[in-house]
Amino acid sequence: MTELEQLKQRTMNKIFPEIDFTPEQSPLRRSIWIIFICAASILLFMLGTSALQGSEGNMAESIRELSVGKDIFAPENWHQEAEKMPLWFSRWRGLAAAFFGSSEFSCRLFSAVAALFCLGGTMLLAQEFFERRAMCCTAWLLIGSYGFIYWGRHVSTFMTLTAWVIWCAVFLYRERMNFLNRAVICFMLFAGSLWWGLNFILLIPSLFCITFERSRKFFTHWQTAAALPAGAVVLLLLSAWQTGFAGVPFAAYPARIWQQISGTFLESWYEFMPSPSDRWYPVPGNLPRLLLPWTLPAAVVIAGMFREWKKLPSSSKFLLTGTLAMIIFTGFFPGRRWQYQLPMLPFCLIITGAGIAGCTGNEAWHQRANFLMKWFFAVMCSFCLCAVITWPLWNTIFQVSPPLWIMFGMPLLGCAGLAALIFDTGRSSAVENVSGMNGSWSGYILAGVCFMAALLSVALPSLTRYRSGKTFWQKCGKTAIALPSGEMIFYGSLPDPKARFYMALPYTCTATARDELLEYLNKAKVPQLLIVVRREKVAEINELLKESQWVLETSTPLAAETSLTDLAEKQGDKYLLLQLRRRDSRY
Repeated sequence: MTELEQLKQRTMNKIFPEIDFTPEQSPLRRSIWIIFICAASILLFMLGTSALQGSEGNMAESIRELSVGKDIFAPENWHQEAEKMPLWFSRWRGLAAAFFGSSEFSCRLFSAVAALFCLGGTMLLAQEFFERRAMCCTAWLLIGSYGFIYWGRHVSTFMTLTAWVIWCAVFLYRERMNFLNRAVICFMLFAGSLWWGLNFILLIPSLFCITFERSRKFFTHWQTAAALPAGAVVLLLLSAWQTGFAGVPFAAYPARIWQQISGTFLESWYEFMPSPSDRWYPVPGNLPRLLLPWTLPAAVVIAGMFREWKKLPSSSKFLLTGTLAMIIFTGFFPGRRWQYQLPMLPFCLIITGAGIAGCTGNEAWHQRANFLMKWFFAVMCSFCLCAVITWPLWNTIFQVSPPLWIMFGMPLLGCAGLAALIFDTGRSSAVENVSGMNGSWSGYILAGVCFMAALLSVALPSLTRYRSGKTFWQKCGKTAIALPSGEMIFYGSLPDPKARFYMALPYTCTATARDELLEYLNKAKVPQLLIVVRREKVAEINELLKESQWVLETSTPLAAETSLTDLAEKQGDKYLLLQLRRRDSRY
């Protein structure tokens, strides 16, 4: 190497101390590119295919309203998900939805991007704590975990919270602690506390414990005192900037920002201290669910670290202690749903990756766990490979055509997983060189990634096309907009946010009881209107029509869901779309 090349290498290492630019590290950079390409493929593949499920409707409806210019933070429009998006962050979500359209893809895109940021921060932190093999192992474990794939493809802010926590730890652990770095840390701590309220504040002691040595230097330096107000000022400027886009008068800025802060804390407090009637979500069941399919290796590694506690370096002790503190602070409380334990997933996988890579000792335990995991994924990938055999059964049993992605995509990923197991022959094999992991555990980790991708990125999105709820609500919205009056009534109860998202109506729908509906029908001044009613209440509608001046013109029943849906997801409520017209034509 010439003197010029040596000088260039030293200069680049000063600019990017996290990256090693030496020639022997070229395979590492190639592995990092492969990791991010695989992660992006798993997150973005068929991202907009599956219909909204569960709590996705709340956030998706908020994003749709933002994209059409509605001020969801106004007191009259305040609803459940508004306080979970800060004013300055909601602007970007609304712009993304306006650019890509109000679709599942545009609503889920931010979670996928946050998951990639979480992956990058986790890799940097794993390399700081351990070594290159542990970093690559942790990365593959993360992109193959159930919590990462599921919440990275989910309309929510929980993956953003996870990425926020990881990058807080990354900045706290950096050696170059200048004023700008301190201001960024202060801003991230302030923004996380105001955004997620108590949920984030409980994580701060764990972050300080994980990065104990650097955190002590951070708080004892005089620049931190100057960085605290700088971070707070940036946060307030961002909030004021977004408030201006909402058309709020300048004099109302303080009240609007205070509404955001107080609403966030109240919401997080209610979720942290629920009523006695709420369900109990114990963390012993939440964390293993997030860690799937790496629950067994994680348990073996953590048990081995406690066994070898005296031999561990101080950084490993702080990492394990901080992760356990995070579990205690955010997990052992009634009503804590499993997504609130998502920020501890990367830290647990850093520990797991280090243990599998042989950085924590107790090799005998790890070898036994690796042997079991190899056979487990060999069986699972074989099931994926055999999915094509079920082709004739779909028309015979389910009475539907088979989804082609399941018939071809799952066997392809199953073959890739089995190939990783077969060709994982040693430290010099292509599997180890491409993945960046060197050891007898590389094959089963890649097989696990293939299996989870086949299950969560191919199979589940493909099955959602058999659900008819999305099609029904879209038809309701198109039918209402096509009518001159556009009047629609929901008899009994207002539909959930998912239904409002798919209808995309520009006005507020009306929900009525029986007497209210009869009064509305008698006073209505339009020639036609629509009623959305549950199937079991059709008889009540027929009785009401006898007492009013309206007759049933058309009926658009919701198609019965197939038996396949019962296997894929719990069957939902059934609705009917009824179109009414007046007996006379005066209107």
